[in-house]
Amino acid sequence: MNRHLTDEQFTDLLLGLDDGTATAHLNSCEHCRQEMARVEETMGMLRDASMDWSRQRVAEMPTPQPGFFERLGLSFRPAAGMAMAAVLAVAVAVPFLIRDNDAPQQAAVQHMSPVPTAEQIAADNELMSAINQEIAQPAAQHEAAFANESGKARTTKR
Repeated sequence: MNRHLTDEQFTDLLLGLDDGTATAHLNSCEHCRQEMARVEETMGMLRDASMDWSRQRVAEMPTPQPGFFERLGLSFRPAAGMAMAAVLAVAVAVPFLIRDNDAPQQAAVQHMSPVPTAEQIAADNELMSAINQEIAQPAAQHEAAFANESGKARTTKR
């Protein structure tokens, strides 16, 4: 009577761990060859079903919708940088915009004190605090503020 391969020997064959005895038996036993063919076919169907399921899951996954800044081609970090740049630009531009154009120009150059005054330090600290608060706001608040400013700009131009 011919002894057939055990489940462990089939597993070793499938994993490539056979020491040669199971392969030699497989070459001489039609029953074990047929069983091995069924196991390989089952493993192939399982692999194909798994791949089909995986592809279907990927196809069914919702596509994330871009946020406001992403639709503009920006991410949050550049938006925060732009907000900081805007605050600094306003801080630099305001003195030029509010100066009295009718006043005679002074020829003398005013020198800044090498040591900042308490007022300069307080103004700088206030500006830095405003910048830090702007950067710390979540993206949704930046979007809302931008939308509000855009709406105000439209209503004031009318």
